[in-house]
Amino acid sequence: MNTMNLDRALESAVLAVRGAARLLRRHRHDPPAPRPKPDGSVVTDLEVTIERRLRQLLRTRHPDHAVIGEECPLEAGASGYIWYLDPLDGTRVYSARQDNCSVAATLTREGTPLLAAVAAPFTGELYTAAVDRPATVNGRPIRVAEPRPVARAEFLLSYDRGEPGLSSIYNASVADAFGRLTVLAGSFILNCCRAARGAYDLYLSVKRRGSPLMPWDLAPGVLMLSGAGGTLEDLEGERLGGLIPTREVIAGSRETVEEVRRLFGPAIRDPRPPLRWARRNEEVFARLCGMALIRGGPVLVGIAGAGGGIGKTSFARELAALLGDGQSRVVSLDDYLVSRHERDASGIGAHDPAASDLGRAAADLGRLRAGSPCTKPVYDHQRGGPASTESIAPARFLIIEGVQALHPIIRPLIDLGVFLDAPPAVRYSRVSRDMAEKGVSEAYARGVHERLEEECRLHLMPLRDAADVVIAVDESFRLRWVSPA
Repeated sequence: MNTMNLDRALESAVLAVRGAARLLRRHRHDPPAPRPKPDGSVVTDLEVTIERRLRQLLRTRHPDHAVIGEECPLEAGASGYIWYLDPLDGTRVYSARQDNCSVAATLTREGTPLLAAVAAPFTGELYTAAVDRPATVNGRPIRVAEPRPVARAEFLLSYDRGEPGLSSIYNASVADAFGRLTVLAGSFILNCCRAARGAYDLYLSVKRRGSPLMPWDLAPGVLMLSGAGGTLEDLEGERLGGLIPTREVIAGSRETVEEVRRLFGPAIRDPRPPLRWARRNEEVFARLCGMALIRGGPVLVGIAGAGGGIGKTSFARELAALLGDGQSRVVSLDDYLVSRHERDASGIGAHDPAASDLGRAAADLGRLRAGSPCTKPVYDHQRGGPASTESIAPARFLIIEGVQALHPIIRPLIDLGVFLDAPPAVRYSRVSRDMAEKGVSEAYARGVHERLEEECRLHLMPLRDAADVVIAVDESFRLRWVSPA
């Protein structure tokens, strides 16, 4: 985005959040009652109205931009740009006539936040941030607090459930291990902005109940902290890009964040957080989500790859979760395999296209694409053959995973083709997995692996050229965006 377009988009964001803030002030003394949402959070009719107004303004000024928000459905766009909207961050405190709430609009492209505007309706704060520019409040540049000993630091905390991690923080506060502890419910976004302008040395937010922190929460925080010389990270030390949901966030200067994570991280962090792979490879997953979200539905995403055991199934599941479990379905092409006995008798390996009924798979995907349900087989890998059938309903996003997901029979149905490319060492790890999951001998598993390596060269690697995106998988299962093929 050139400077002129960036300025116009930032102007749009400011106009949008200012208008929303005015409407929130108008209803300050008669706020609507919140009602629960399925994810455990709450919503009011007012914020639905606000989001619709935000969308109308942004779509009028930028008709080719996609828009996604907390309360209303995704609107696709053709430009590659996506707006993330939070019409009221801090619904509960607003409904209780308290002040710690905000409204935010953030523009992204290819998984990267570009700019954001955040308005605090009752305190007169208007924050802006854009890539390669300083973050500001009311037009003045802001800066995170300079690092200082934790024993003198101002610590802002938002923690929604008592547990050992919270106790460790309170115990440290009682022992004067840090200067002052402030516990403040309400807007995560506004708390990030205040950490960015140095009102606190550090902000820690941990959500255990309800929905996690979402992109419309995280992306503006990332931009504000980055533009103020700070950082927004998780408790494992990963810097957040802003578009992968998380439940644990720490914000402030890099030095203070590192020190507090060292002191409290082991007691606080969730040892098995969801979307771990996506969080550790945020650039890859966020870019791919962006490419899917800008399209109108239904969108069929094909996840193929250089062999088995390289993460196609996990990749598909995490991508579906990011696109929304309620509007995504994962279809495994493994379910269309013919029986292992039949394949062995014919000398056909699982990577050979003849090992799967791709014609039936294509017919089922065609029905789903047309908006009709289908009845597909279910393959039992222990038994080595079809075991039953299941009905699959159509969805906005259909994630098709399997080595043949970009085969010429399937490819015409795929809107976004992804190829996971991995070296032989990654595929070789499948040997021990096959022994455990399928109950086969080591000799059999090694023989299958050697045969599949040759089949990979013959049948799978040529599919790489049919991909829209190639992603490399290394031996530690880190991902690298290679190219749009």
